[in-house]
Amino acid sequence: MKTIQSTLGSTRESMAAKSRAAILKAATKLFAERGFDAASTNAVALEAGVPSALIFYYFESKEALLDEIFKAPGLAEELNRIFNEVANKPPGLALMTAAMLVFRWLDKHEEFVRLFFKEITSHRPVASRLRESRRRSIRRVAAYLDIAIERKEMAPAKTQVLAQVFISSLLLAAIFDRQVDVRAFARTLSETIAGVGNRRTFKS
Repeated sequence: MKTIQSTLGSTRESMAAKSRAAILKAATKLFAERGFDAASTNAVALEAGVPSALIFYYFESKEALLDEIFKAPGLAEELNRIFNEVANKPPGLALMTAAMLVFRWLDKHEEFVRLFFKEITSHRPVASRLRESRRRSIRRVAAYLDIAIERKEMAPAKTQVLAQVFISSLLLAAIFDRQVDVRAFARTLSETIAGVGNRRTFKS
């Protein structure tokens, strides 16, 4: 049976977690909209609905808050999960499915993605995280392509280059062409990368 003290402790922990999450969500939104330097911690606190002093209770500095935002699971982790799911599918279908799911993830995390690219030239830690995320994403796609070639589902090719084209095309389309026909783009991109001319590969 829970004691009053343990119940109060659990309640405080829950409230603290909610406050911290609200701060991170508000910071992501305002940093993406205004830029890191232009968005004040007072504005973040107002958006989060918490006292401004609470920000520095959870985070040492504004920079620490930005760093915490980018510690969340990102594109590389999502790509790894996606390619684990499509690992046994033929290249055309696997790449098309992956492309559509990546688009969905990028759309869901639009503010996070905009923040990443807005701050990449201003903050070295952000640039470093983006480069590492991109490298990991490329390695995961290339690993899938290597296996597809081993299974004779693709002709031999420079898989690192193909993976770079795949990742870069998705990011550019998702960020700069919000009106793109996702399915058509994913189909064309995957067909190009896989070198698949036989459209039976894309049967759902």
